[in-house]
Amino acid sequence: MKNETEVITIKNILFLLLLIVPVVSSAEEQSKESMIVVNTKIPADYKKMEAGKSLLTQVEIILIKEEYNDNITDVQIEYKITDSRGNILMHIAETKGIIDRLFTVKELMLPSDVLPGVYTLTVKASYLGKKGTETASFEVLREKQPLPFSFTEKEETILLGILSLLFMGFFVALYHEHRKIKRLEREGYRRI
Repeated sequence: MKNETEVITIKNILFLLLLIVPVVSSAEEQSKESMIVVNTKIPADYKKMEAGKSLLTQVEIILIKEEYNDNITDVQIEYKITDSRGNILMHIAETKGIIDRLFTVKELMLPSDVLPGVYTLTVKASYLGKKGTETASFEVLREKQPLPFSFTEKEETILLGILSLLFMGFFVALYHEHRKIKRLEREGYRRI
């Protein structure tokens, strides 16, 4: 009787192990089955910018699958801009269809009241529980003070012409005075 109980117990343990092992291996297969990779880059011209301007970022999302298929996969993409303290300045989400790779350029308009400092752009892509994240930094500079006056192109041309005429008139008058002084000097030398 004891042997039968031991045999039944051993059979039950083996049976349970056979049930558990496929569950563990299928979870491992699912994690190996797919992955998501995110690459983001802020072009050099946008690494330092003013408030109220557009920030451009180049984003590449790669789906790594165990087996290639032509199925379009919906990927949720989130763009988040935070300051150095972790405060969220902007958060935008969109969904895009991807077969295996997506390359996109995203334009994000910064608010005009953003304070100068270093900010972090975080791009997160996710699908079917898989997530990929990448960050990039950029700097918002102090706003340049505008000139108290401004001219249109036509007004600048007219102003430049007037200044040129005044400059030429000054040299003509200077030349005339120089000739007058030379003439007076010659007449003065004759009287002596």
